[in-house]
Amino acid sequence: MALNDYKFLVLELGIAILENENSVVYFKKFENPYESHLKLKDNNYADLRESLEFFSEKPHLISTNYPATTSFLKDFSENVERISSRDEKAFQLNKLNLYLSLPEVSMDQNKAKKSLVAELRNFALEWSSLKIQEASQQLDLHISQSINGLDEIDKILNTVGTRMREWYGLHFPELDNLLQNIVTFAQIVSQAGRRENITKEFLTTLDIPDNRIDIIIQTSLRSKGGKITDENLVILQSLATQVISLNQIRKTLEQHVESTMEEVAPNLRELLTASVGARLIAKAGSLKRLASLSSSTIQILGAEKALFRTLKTGANPPKHGLLFQHPVIHSAPKWQRGKLARAISAKAAIAARVDLFNHNPQTTSLLTTKLNNRIVEIQEKYKEPPLSQNNHSRQGEQFKRSRDFKHFDRKKGKRFTKNIPGENKTSQPRDRDFSFKKNKNKKRHHKSNKK
Repeated sequence: MALNDYKFLVLELGIAILENENSVVYFKKFENPYESHLKLKDNNYADLRESLEFFSEKPHLISTNYPATTSFLKDFSENVERISSRDEKAFQLNKLNLYLSLPEVSMDQNKAKKSLVAELRNFALEWSSLKIQEASQQLDLHISQSINGLDEIDKILNTVGTRMREWYGLHFPELDNLLQNIVTFAQIVSQAGRRENITKEFLTTLDIPDNRIDIIIQTSLRSKGGKITDENLVILQSLATQVISLNQIRKTLEQHVESTMEEVAPNLRELLTASVGARLIAKAGSLKRLASLSSSTIQILGAEKALFRTLKTGANPPKHGLLFQHPVIHSAPKWQRGKLARAISAKAAIAARVDLFNHNPQTTSLLTTKLNNRIVEIQEKYKEPPLSQNNHSRQGEQFKRSRDFKHFDRKKGKRFTKNIPGENKTSQPRDRDFSFKKNKNKKRHHKSNKK
């Protein structure tokens, strides 16, 4: 280090300036370390400016351990750089000795050390609480909770709706085949109740076609269902009310996921739709984690069981995971799904990184155009399915490779080996699958031997 070179360290409890041989020439202790670090985080460098008044002349070089202040320190020195990781680690390990070497510290080293450890502990607890609070405020974590809540509401809605259908089917069984929409079914149960109260005027207020309304009215007059008691009807109507309220919550969550994905990950939403993009973020854990994954990992994200089955049994690997819910892959023929999933996952990996580091609206149109061109290319190139003969030959080769072994173990524990040319057959037990005993009595009972 030259004579005019200094190290400017932002520590937990204050600001230290070191010169040659890492000797402390200046130290300013923070009155409230937590509040001072909050100011530094908000780019408020008033404490730094006061400490930099220590320099009577402009230093040749300032090395700092706080990279965010590099641009600010350039006004006070010709050269500003970050200290090496080795020096930074050494300062962290010896920070107590650095504090204790200050002239402000009293002669009682043990008492001063206990006081410093207590201050460092309090600062660490406060700063860790702030980090946890910031992590909990990230919108991508709220997206994960929203999409998981949406899936759980779908399960509850299907379960309660199915029970309501079966229960009301004891009173009006024909309505189950006439109405597929569970919400419309629940509205009839909750508002009309018994089948005798279902009128044409009431059905016109619901989202039901006119021709279906006449069929429902005629069917209710000649229904084969039994009567229902008032007690059972009240419970059944409460179930129907729950179905309607759950459907409203589901719509609210769906709109929330759509709007939040537009704010957090617009490129991912444009490529994969809001629901598929949100499920990928929830499966990865966060948008940052998703952006760090490769395209091949994103392609099979959600198909972990199939992947482990492949590694364990040697079965065919999965072609897609959560990406199967993408409308293009879901509606494509089976022989095109793997190629389409590979193309979509490659662009999704780029979109996640763009959403994390740079919200550029031009990137969305560029990625969408390239992806659409690739999808059209795959759909035109692979219109027809591959020949079945190739599949049979491929399966035959796989079966041949699986049988090409020297020995295998049975469940009973006895070892059988295949007869291999060039080896002593008597020294090895023979495999029952490859050698058969000759039936000596076969010709005795054959019809050609009968006289």
